[in-house]
Amino acid sequence: MRRAFQIVLVLVALGAGAWLWKTVFPSDETRILGLLTALADDATLPASEGNIGRIRRIERLTSALTPDVAIRVTPFGSRSVEISGRVEVMQAAMAARGAATSIKVEFLDIVVNSVDRAAGAAEAVLTAKIQAGTDRDFGIQPLKISLRKDKEFGWRISRIESTRILNPE
Repeated sequence: MRRAFQIVLVLVALGAGAWLWKTVFPSDETRILGLLTALADDATLPASEGNIGRIRRIERLTSALTPDVAIRVTPFGSRSVEISGRVEVMQAAMAARGAATSIKVEFLDIVVNSVDRAAGAAEAVLTAKIQAGTDRDFGIQPLKISLRKDKEFGWRISRIESTRILNPE
């Protein structure tokens, strides 16, 4: 009985140690998932939020980007949209915030495909779900996101581009 209790105690201590290690020292994949989840949250605009809250969200959103970020997306039924640089992203976000009463952004099926620790580069794919205003319809956009890591700021997004949905036919 006492031996079983000691084994259980050791297993609990090992589990707690592993959990603590992962919490204190998360992997690059975990950090990237957190960055992308926070980015979707910062891109969301609740209807009840005031101007100061909106500006804070836009600042957090742009701080997740490299200064030379390149965005090239082609929403369905639209022409390609290209934005270069963090300042242009901020201007586009301000314009979108002024045009819509609310925007809800979710990133679904986030997969971190590759992390090259030596080069400080990573790539992730995801599906963006965007809903504007009180409209029940939403847009879906598959995206490929490239990230770079620097010593001062950690992981940041350097490129966002639309990808094609595979058609089985």
